[in-house]
Amino acid sequence: MIGSMSMLSEVELVCIILEVFKALSLKVKVHVNNRKILLGLVQLFDVADRAIEFISILDKQDKVGVAGVLTELHRCGFSSKVVEDLAAFYGRIIPMEEERGPQNHQMLAEMFEGAGIEIGILGLKELMAVFIALANSGAGKLDNTVFHDLTLARGLDYYTGAIFEVKAAEGTMPGSICGGGRYDDLTGIFGLKNMSGVGISFGADRIYDVLLETGKFPTELGRSTRVLFANFGEKEAVIQSLKYVRAVREAGIAAELYPDPVKLPKQFTYAEKKGIPYVAIVGESEMQAGQVTLKKMGANEKGTAMTVEQVIDLLSR
Repeated sequence: MIGSMSMLSEVELVCIILEVFKALSLKVKVHVNNRKILLGLVQLFDVADRAIEFISILDKQDKVGVAGVLTELHRCGFSSKVVEDLAAFYGRIIPMEEERGPQNHQMLAEMFEGAGIEIGILGLKELMAVFIALANSGAGKLDNTVFHDLTLARGLDYYTGAIFEVKAAEGTMPGSICGGGRYDDLTGIFGLKNMSGVGISFGADRIYDVLLETGKFPTELGRSTRVLFANFGEKEAVIQSLKYVRAVREAGIAAELYPDPVKLPKQFTYAEKKGIPYVAIVGESEMQAGQVTLKKMGANEKGTAMTVEQVIDLLSR
């Protein structure tokens, strides 16, 4: 969404995320942050000279935990004061999930206001505008599905405002399956300056893997083909099968012809894996009778001889 600074754009994108994963019946955690809050933390801990490094270490918290973050800061040469102050900060703020969200945001606001850190205050206001609009819309019930992840940074060099990252709440996929954020000068590289934009990207491969692992990949997607015509490799039979395939397709029924002349059990296995309910066999005897043998997958039967018109009538029901 390009051309508007309104936080309603962020709200719309979170709603899209929620709708997509609801449709897939996949439980997720939608992590939300704002880069201005991260820059506020940089000022709060007085590490402006090492801002990128500091935030990059904070971003590892979900992988190494609070103790790991503190150890990494110490290893990288940050002062004992920074490490101690951050440890005390974590003690007040973490965890950042929704059951403590309002209290955490209030404490964070008090810290920024007390230190006069305007960019942090602005980041909190933008963040809360998104959360309030989501709650009021009814889309974001915020029952720990959408929550503020204080240390989320993602592409720090690119984002200027909101940051989104979605992780599966089931299965073993460790990384994000969707992410995005706001860029204040999104189109600047193309010569159109000062045009803000916010967007998200779905990780199709990762989502596919999670759905397979959790057994939630929509089976109907594999069943778009209603009938598979077997391929025996004989030219006349293949030509006749192609005619039948065309007739079935013209009737509005998805059909396909197996591309290679392999053994019939392999073609049956292909149909089973794709969830194709019927296999049509056109051999020498079928050609002579002007029929096909239609076999229902999963049924312990040899198949039924019928005309292609009868096949169309059956599959149209």
